[in-house]
Amino acid sequence: MRFKLLLVLGLLLVYPAVAQAQTEYLLPQVAEGTFSDGSFRMTFVLVNNNDASASVTLTLSNDDGSPLQVTIPGFGTQSRFAVTLDAGATQILQTDGTGSLRAGAARVSSNRSIAVSAIFSVYDTAGKFLTEAGVGDSPPGTEFIIPVDTTGNFNTGAAFFNGGTATANLTIRLIDASGQQTQTTTDTLRPGEHRARFIGGPGQLFPSALNLRGTVVVTSSSPIAAVVLRQNSSPLSYTSLPAVPRSGGKTSFNLSHVANGTFSDGSFRTTFPIFNVSTSTAQVTLSLTDDNGNPFTATIAGRGTASTFNLSLAAGASVVLETDGAGSLASGAARITSTAPIGASAIFSVFDTQAKFLTEAGVGDATALSNLTLPVDIDSNADTGIAFFNPTTGTVTLTLRLVDSAGFTLATTTLTLPGRGHKAQFATQLFPGRTSFRGSIAVTATGGTVSAITLRQNTSPLTYTTLPVTSGVTRNAPPPSLPLIKKVVTGLSVTSNTTLDQTLDGGFKISGNINLYGTITARASDGTRYNGIVGILAPQRYVIVVPAGTYDISVCVFTAGLSMTYNDPASVRVTSDTTHDINIPVPATFGVSGTVSNLPAALLAGSLSIVFNNSDTTTAGTFPLGAGGAYQAALPSGTWTASLSSLALLGGARIQYLAQYKLGTVTVGSSATTANFTALPTATLTGAVRVPSITTFSSPPTVSASDESAFPVIDLDNLPSCGLPAFGSTVSTSDAGTYELVLASGRTYTTIAIVSLVSGGVAAGNLVFPINPLHKTVTGNTTQDFNYPALPPFVTLSGRVTGANGQAAPRVQVNVVSKQITGAADTQYTAVTTADVNGNYRLTVLSGTAYEITFSPQIPLP
Repeated sequence: MRFKLLLVLGLLLVYPAVAQAQTEYLLPQVAEGTFSDGSFRMTFVLVNNNDASASVTLTLSNDDGSPLQVTIPGFGTQSRFAVTLDAGATQILQTDGTGSLRAGAARVSSNRSIAVSAIFSVYDTAGKFLTEAGVGDSPPGTEFIIPVDTTGNFNTGAAFFNGGTATANLTIRLIDASGQQTQTTTDTLRPGEHRARFIGGPGQLFPSALNLRGTVVVTSSSPIAAVVLRQNSSPLSYTSLPAVPRSGGKTSFNLSHVANGTFSDGSFRTTFPIFNVSTSTAQVTLSLTDDNGNPFTATIAGRGTASTFNLSLAAGASVVLETDGAGSLASGAARITSTAPIGASAIFSVFDTQAKFLTEAGVGDATALSNLTLPVDIDSNADTGIAFFNPTTGTVTLTLRLVDSAGFTLATTTLTLPGRGHKAQFATQLFPGRTSFRGSIAVTATGGTVSAITLRQNTSPLTYTTLPVTSGVTRNAPPPSLPLIKKVVTGLSVTSNTTLDQTLDGGFKISGNINLYGTITARASDGTRYNGIVGILAPQRYVIVVPAGTYDISVCVFTAGLSMTYNDPASVRVTSDTTHDINIPVPATFGVSGTVSNLPAALLAGSLSIVFNNSDTTTAGTFPLGAGGAYQAALPSGTWTASLSSLALLGGARIQYLAQYKLGTVTVGSSATTANFTALPTATLTGAVRVPSITTFSSPPTVSASDESAFPVIDLDNLPSCGLPAFGSTVSTSDAGTYELVLASGRTYTTIAIVSLVSGGVAAGNLVFPINPLHKTVTGNTTQDFNYPALPPFVTLSGRVTGANGQAAPRVQVNVVSKQITGAADTQYTAVTTADVNGNYRLTVLSGTAYEITFSPQIPLP
């Protein structure tokens, strides 16, 4: 796998320091596509931390400088992507990883100084995420130094890109740890070319350079850009490290995050590669401080146990210092100073309880700033953290603003750092309640300056990626009165009275004309669905409220007895309110008529219909049965399965819905068709629903039996939303919980019981039992009782829902569900309420864990 990875040794993260009328940044290498062991994808995160919009262009090229085409969902397949970023806005672009593996380079240009983060991600052949890495700024230069480690499973890779107009002649020298040159090689890069190589191994820059630590000095006849990655081959992991310009060597470094010590799942160690880029001896001091700014004691092999380590480096020499991972887990920061220019960084590594390497991330020098901005990306498997370090001796107060992808401030919080103090927190800790978010955090320091680094964590498998921050912040712009989008909170334990306040983000409207009435849904690329509404009166319009992103729209259309699924072929990219008209083709229909004979008395007692379904359950037609079981239907051409349904009122709140699935099929062509069917013989399923402590139900329970020949495995949470066949029969029980269902004989049914609960005279949700459904073959009279487990006490879940700008969010629907009710195994509980005009809600719920709460705001009328 190492040879293939030569193509993906680097991506570049560019943070220009000086605003220009048009600034161009070179990305030394991009990679995209599949190979024998998996695939690569690239992500570009663009953050405009200016008070005016920025016009940005990303252009990709092949090895020889010709256009390199990639696919970015929502932007199409091309080699050049142009975006406009409003003030403070964030845009994340990710390639889709399709096509054969190819590599090249890229140029990013902008009319303003913006932050451009690049991350490359590796996936296995099944599309499962493996690892990723982000890299920092690498402006073109003519001489720079690369730290090298080819020991054990490690190797160091470098990518070079000639973005200029003159040929670059390279001299590459391998230097050992003592500063002595051991090998030399040369290379040539014509304009537009780039090269990627490992330092050691067959076919690489220095094939025999194995099991060594040192540096590589690269000298070029004209400026080139470079990026460096350290690879661990097993398990696969990448760490970005700086390519240090010899002319820009520094004597002081702020490393914003170090960690050392053991915890329940393993241990952390921190490694410090330090190398002398000058021609004289350097006296170097490494100082460690903890979160409170006090000395942070660690043990470094061969250097003892201390918080300050002094060493002397000869000209060109290098050293690698590594903490031993012993003791209780502690974190902090490091300062490195030197009497001569050096290069230095930190790498914090994670090991399991058997001291086996898991992952690592590099930490580069971070300039102390009073204003800085960093990108944020939060989803179910990833979070973004920040590590702050106060390099001064005085106290610094930080004001942090959470800025959404459109550039509006959603929330503000503060942190205080003592002198030499350190703080590392995830965005979800700084701004609780955010489960899915893309944007940025703007930080302003008062009383001093602060060094910081961005930390991106993937939880499964565990990986860390560090990215630098950029200088400056955008204006503090309050969000406009945007329509609110739904929010889902998972994993909540509600075993006692619990308060859960929530802030809903503002979204954008997808709206337009639609020619047929139905229900409408927008599906995001991560699978999240956002429901909209369709106006009843002509001319019909629809509206869906969504966050920024790319969406596929699906409509369940109701017309002339048919319910049809229509998937709009055009994806909709949303960065603001978006107009998108939908014209649903109306299929030609042909007459189908006939009779259904041998109708059982139980079905005749209700309003009786025949239901036709196509093979993939995307379309259904429902038509009433008349006298003698006659029907008249109109269906599109195709093959259809016929079923029966009957709805009867049993008195009071009791209802009965009986269904017989799959009486037969009919093929509809280009003319009228006659199709007669015979109802199925019946059998009776009887029994009782029993709940401890309830002898008489205030609201009768419901028993449901679903024909498994319709769906072999029935997932009640993911049934088709349109074109659903008549496969499930339900009946309300008596007040004592007894029931009788008349079903098609000889079929196997999935059976469940649903009980509505009351607490203090108020409706308190519904119970479904069992979650693992019972399978019952009904032949003749069959019995099935439902004996619920004992229920835990009721508790209260309450809170207030607000919008992004702090205003009350009225009439938000709050739905809760849990499958882990205290002491009541195999039971699912659901409840729903609506917040009042002030955004306050209150629910009486059963004690339980793993609650999922969905907050669904009102959708504005079309």
